Amino acid sequence: MITILNTNFHEGYKVMKVTRILIMALLVAVGMTAAALGQVIPTNVWTDFGGTSCTVNGNPMPIGSIVQAFDQTGVLCGQRFTATAGTYIATSVYGDDQFTPGVDEGCVMNEVITFKINGITASKLGPASDQWIGSGPIQLMNLATVQQFSINVTGPDEGSGEIGDPVEYVVTVENNGDGIDWINLDLFSSLGWTISHNQGSNSFYLNPGETKQIIVTVFVPGTATVGQQDELTISVTSLFDPSADFNKVITTTVDQSTDVADGGYAIPGQFSLGQNYPNPFNPETRIAFNLEKAGDVSLEVFDILGRKVSTLQSGYLGAGQYEYTWYGVDNSGRQAASGIYFYRLSSNEFTLTRKMTLLK
Repeated sequence: MITILNTNFHEGYKVMKVTRILIMALLVAVGMTAAALGQVIPTNVWTDFGGTSCTVNGNPMPIGSIVQAFDQTGVLCGQRFTATAGTYIATSVYGDDQFTPGVDEGCVMNEVITFKINGITASKLGPASDQWIGSGPIQLMNLATVQQFSINVTGPDEGSGEIGDPVEYVVTVENNGDGIDWINLDLFSSLGWTISHNQGSNSFYLNPGETKQIIVTVFVPGTATVGQQDELTISVTSLFDPSADFNKVITTTVDQSTDVADGGYAIPGQFSLGQNYPNPFNPETRIAFNLEKAGDVSLEVFDILGRKVSTLQSGYLGAGQYEYTWYGVDNSGRQAASGIYFYRLSSNEFTLTRKMTLLK
């Protein structure tokens, strides 16, 4: 019975290995490798490495740092996100095994390993050897790097919105440093207005030179007055080096309402979004818009807190006039509650938002 179980295990392992090879071949076919995607391919042989006194710029390696191990051909064969300052533990560095001859999955016996912290080649301080030895005790390898941290944020300086309406700003965060950075995003309203963003999380990694576009929405409250101004402060800080931060301030001015009988407004070139009809509505309402040119277009409904309720359109549309009906249900088919909602039309170049009211 034991022999049969072992045989089944090895046969299953071989099937798994063949599947991985096919996936790798597909990735190579589209110009990507597992290493480029930051993926480690586990094998049945490895050496565990760890370090307890690792530094970045002479200070303990920050929590959230990425420790990576590469073989001499540049294959990523080990990776660890650090949970304790200055320390990475039990990081498995994988080697080639006998099931996939001719495929470079990692290290071979006595191969010298290259370590990186946050994408920058690290100095190896030992005390253990930097050679891959296969199965054995954990090899203590302390590491040190010097890394530059720098962040930049760009976006508009000002904007305007009507009382009770959301105002959207597109800001770009750029990692100007020389290594991978873990970045934190904070938003502040000088008047305490509700603010949201489309990232889901306030922290994210950026490679050197990489940028991330973030849509920030400021909700002008119904209690605002015409001419009132709020200062939105976008604070972006490196979680690896708090001294690397950047603040961007955007001033939002409350405008007089410009609603007219047809409720429509447009950006020159006939990209326009009409007021829903009827409004208020129950149980359904129609939303019309015009597209000057073809492209990817989304039409989405949000509640008063900026949470997505329903997606009416997502994908490619040709130039022309369109009309969609919202039946007052969310993406799960549940009836939405009475209240104020916002519908947003987005293309590659423009975003327009309008308000509607569901009454029951």
